[in-house]
Amino acid sequence: MEEIKVTFKTEIRAEDIMPTAEKVVQVLGTITKIEADNDWDGIAAAIIARAEIERLTGRMVPINVSEAKVVPSDSTTLVVDKTTDGDGFVIDHHKGSIVPKNYLAFSNDGTVPSSSLMYKILPAEGKTPTALLLGATGEIMDGLYARGEKDGCVKEALEKMPYLAGRSAQKNQFFKQEALYPIADILALLPLLGEKEALEIGLRLDAAKIRGVDDILELCDGAQKESVKKYLGFMNNFPYEKFVPSKIGDYDVTVAKEGELEFPMPALAMILREKPGNYLLFKKDGTGMSIRTQEDAFFQEVKAKLGENFKGGGGRAGWYGIQLKEPITYEQFSEKMKGKEKVMT
Repeated sequence: MEEIKVTFKTEIRAEDIMPTAEKVVQVLGTITKIEADNDWDGIAAAIIARAEIERLTGRMVPINVSEAKVVPSDSTTLVVDKTTDGDGFVIDHHKGSIVPKNYLAFSNDGTVPSSSLMYKILPAEGKTPTALLLGATGEIMDGLYARGEKDGCVKEALEKMPYLAGRSAQKNQFFKQEALYPIADILALLPLLGEKEALEIGLRLDAAKIRGVDDILELCDGAQKESVKKYLGFMNNFPYEKFVPSKIGDYDVTVAKEGELEFPMPALAMILREKPGNYLLFKKDGTGMSIRTQEDAFFQEVKAKLGENFKGGGGRAGWYGIQLKEPITYEQFSEKMKGKEKVMT
C-alpha cells in the first residue's frame, strides 16, 4: 500500500477539503479506532465510517464518544466532528485554534456537518440508505438543513426515500412537516439522554425500518421511551413563558434559565427558529451560558460585562458558548449585565 503522508497545517484551511474515493478507501483501510463528538452529528459520522470500514476490511472498529473537543490520536485513528493534536485523520466542519496535522475532509464555511461530509466522501458502494439517513439527520440536528435541502443528504434522502417526505403531525423543533424532521429531532435528543445509549441505537438503525418517530421509539429501552415521550409532550406544550425579554447594553435579548427547562438546548433551538433574535441560556450550575445571535458584537458585549470572570468561549454560525472562571448566581449575572460597557474591538 502506498504510504499515507501526513503534513502539518500551520494555519486554518481556507477552502473545503474533499478527498478522492481512492484516498478515502486507502485511509479507512488503516483505521483501528474512531473518536467522535458527543452529539448526533458526531455519532452519526462515526457510525457511517464504522460501517464502511467493516465493508472494506471486515473489521469492526471501536467508537469512543466524548465531549472533549481536542483528543489524542495516532495515524490509525479517525477523528470526527472534533479535532486532534495527534496524527489522526480528521473529518470536521469547525474552525479552531488547534489545527490537525491531517484533514481527511473539511467544510470551510461550516455548512456541511461531519456526518454529511462522511457520507459524501464514501465510494458509491458504501452509500447505503442507512448511511444516507444518518447523514440527513446529522444535517438537520446541526441546524444545517437549509444547505442539506439544497444539495445535501436531506435532499437526497427525501428523493430516494419518498416516505420520509410525507407529512407528520408531530411538532418538532425545526418547524417542518416532513416525517424526516421529527425523526431527526428524536435522534438529536438521544445523546442528551446518554451518549453510550445513543451510539447503541444508532448502530442498530436500519433505514428500511424507519418511517416515523414510533420506529425510533421501538429501538429505545423503557427509560429512553419515557424520556422521548416527555420530550414530545414538552414540544407540544412549549413553555414560552420561561423565555423572558430583557436588555443587555443596547441589545434586546431573550433570557432563560437552564434549570427551568426540562429540555433546555432543544428549547433554545426551537424558539430561535420561531422568532430569530438574541438569546441567552444561563446554565443551571452558574458556570457559563449559551448564546444564539447573528451579531458577534452582542457576544462581545456579554463577554465584556463578565470582565475577569470570563474564562473562554466561542462558536460558529451564531452559536456561542461562554465558560466562567468562577460560578455565579443568576442574580449576580443579571447585575453584571446592567448598564453599558465599552467593548474593545
